[in-house]
Amino acid sequence: MAISGNASINVDDLKRAGVTWDKTLATIMPAMFSQVAEQLGIGLYKMANNSHNLRTFIRKGDMLKPYEIGAALQHSELGEVSERELTLRHAVISAKDDISTYADSDRFEPVSFNPAKPKHPLEKTILFAIAKTMAEDILDNLFFAEYDYTGTSAVAAFDGYWPIIDMAISQGEVDTPKGNVFPLGNDFTAPADETDIGAYTSFIQWIKNASPKLLRGRGTKLIMPMSAATFIKQAYANKVRGFRDPTWDELVAAIRTELMAPNLEIVATPYIGTGSRMILTSLVDNVSLQQNLVFGYNQNPDSVFLNINQSPDNVNVVYFQSDIKVGAQIRSFNKNVFFCTHNSGIPSNTPPALSGDE
Repeated sequence: MAISGNASINVDDLKRAGVTWDKTLATIMPAMFSQVAEQLGIGLYKMANNSHNLRTFIRKGDMLKPYEIGAALQHSELGEVSERELTLRHAVISAKDDISTYADSDRFEPVSFNPAKPKHPLEKTILFAIAKTMAEDILDNLFFAEYDYTGTSAVAAFDGYWPIIDMAISQGEVDTPKGNVFPLGNDFTAPADETDIGAYTSFIQWIKNASPKLLRGRGTKLIMPMSAATFIKQAYANKVRGFRDPTWDELVAAIRTELMAPNLEIVATPYIGTGSRMILTSLVDNVSLQQNLVFGYNQNPDSVFLNINQSPDNVNVVYFQSDIKVGAQIRSFNKNVFFCTHNSGIPSNTPPALSGDE
């Protein structure tokens, strides 16, 4: 980003701009995350502590019995509480820049610009870039991050949803007999020709193994890779090619009709990666409207969001540091609120690379 010319950003101006914009900078990650969270059905929580025990009440069924006067009552268990801990991990953006590379020639101000109080146009850009990159790094790794304190990139900053699910699979909490996972057919691939409907057929066969209560529940979302959505749409187009090329909305309507799940929402997103792994999830409580996928963050309200310091060795080198604590969790793997694909031996989805402008 080096530009020839005279430097017109100085450290004091940059620090003053940092103070001016600090409260706004702190809102960028939550604001950007909220847009994705609403689409994917993720509950976003600003936490005061670094951990929280998520409790979900799982009701027992078949409690109603006939009543006979004088007969002893047979008492049933009402249910049980499952607990999963949401743990936040301390993450940081630490960067440095040589402000002499931002030249006076970068100025492009309207005629009302007051030269007595100059403000370099890139001051705000530099500060907001850090906050935006923090949000994008989190979103890029939302499903793929696996915490490793020795790591050197965002993928090691916290535990994302796929590692959480894989751990539950390895521990038997997510298992085919429990009704919360089922393999996807081997013919779930891009259609080989205009007669190949394998991807659509495999998808329907897979999702029909989900709990009817989940499929037809309130707030149920099917989260799938955009690549998987493309395979399904192409295969469905082959299935109805004598009719016409269906739109995405027509495909969704056809899936809802076939599954008798009129409220099912299908979300194709890059954040779940490229591949065939999919998640079907719903609200864990229709009374309190709690989302099953949870993400928490903690930003110390008593500290500044972005620290700006000058290098002791070079007056033109500035260090930036922004700290945040983040973490993901899934409230419940009960079959009525969670269902996913899992095929042994098939690689997981490939993570996206949307952070930054490169």
